[in-house]
Amino acid sequence: MKLWSLQLLQRKLKCNQPTFKEKLMELDGVGFFYEYNKVEELKPEYIRKHLQIRESTYAIVESPTVTQAINTFHNEWDAAKVGGIAEETKALWIDREHPIREIAKCELLRKSKRGQFICGDEKNNGSGEFGMCILENYDRPDGYCGIGEYNDKIFYLDRNKKLPIKTIIIKGKEYKYYTVRDIEAAYKAFFDMKQEKLNIMHKPIIVEATK
Repeated sequence: MKLWSLQLLQRKLKCNQPTFKEKLMELDGVGFFYEYNKVEELKPEYIRKHLQIRESTYAIVESPTVTQAINTFHNEWDAAKVGGIAEETKALWIDREHPIREIAKCELLRKSKRGQFICGDEKNNGSGEFGMCILENYDRPDGYCGIGEYNDKIFYLDRNKKLPIKTIIIKGKEYKYYTVRDIEAAYKAFFDMKQEKLNIMHKPIIVEATK
């Protein structure tokens, strides 16, 4: 099964700082995560006084295709179903400005009993033999990291405006995405082109002697 990384936007409201509780809510046809302290702060008139903020986040979805990954997110993530009819009124929705990314396979990638991605077989403390996986926003482990090297290729292609982005239409909405195969092919083509230019630059110039 393939893994896909979806860039998301979430709507949040905070009543006071610091807050200790969070609740997924809908008010006036808009979904949001509400951070609060007291029951009294759950009253609609109190909530309406506070500004909404949008925060970037992400989700890792296990699915054989990008289409199924998108549908799985909409069907199985509770926050993606709380809100009005429009996608942007939900508490959580896909940020369609950013492409959905297929994640490279890694022989050391495991899932812990707590459902976290780890590097290597799980140890007693819930971590992997080589630590936590970078998919959980941890630093890459020492030595080889297949997903880390794949991310480096994406960064390099993006910096040179060579990302092989495709589009797909689902229920009238356009989503951007790229696959591992697309990234590997684009990365090889880009470096083959650079090598060809270097070969031309360093090709010896032969001047025939005149009689």
